Amino acid sequence: MDEDGARLGFLGQKTWEATATLSCRPLEELEFRLEYRHDDSNRLVFSDHHTVGHNHGLNTLSLEVLFRF
Repeated sequence: MDEDGARLGFLGQKTWEATATLSCRPLEELEFRLEYRHDDSNRLVFSDHHTVGHNHGLNTLSLEVLFRF
């Protein structure tokens, strides 16, 4: 919690997040990851495609490819 707004810029803002990751390693040096993340706040701080500060939450889906050498 950021009660004084020093880190997030909003007084009394409460935030939380949850992340789920699926990982597949077909080869020792190659890894694929599919990640879903949800961020949430008690304030309207997340933007949609049109306006800033319109939503309480934000969903993100990402695909990562890692190559180890």
